[in-house]
Amino acid sequence: MRRIPRLAEIERRHVLNTLRLCGNNRTHAAKVLGLSIRGLRLKLHEYEREGLEVPPPITGPGLAHRATAPASGASIVNSSPQASPSSAVFSADR
Repeated sequence: MRRIPRLAEIERRHVLNTLRLCGNNRTHAAKVLGLSIRGLRLKLHEYEREGLEVPPPITGPGLAHRATAPASGASIVNSSPQASPSSAVFSADR
């Protein structure tokens, strides 16, 4: 019988996957997830305490360019032509 994941596991995977798809830009990921940047940071610190690997925040020149480029194999799909970047839906090949 297949194990059903707990809600916390699903949330953790969603948060980390969204962060990866946002090029590890925490500000952008927080907006996409509907969280404050502080709320996202608290979740990421919790995941680190649990022993999970969390990518470091991005810094330095070219920050804005990296923030909008999805990871390889993923694309950002807006649900409508007038959708803002924070309402984007992400899809990735599995």
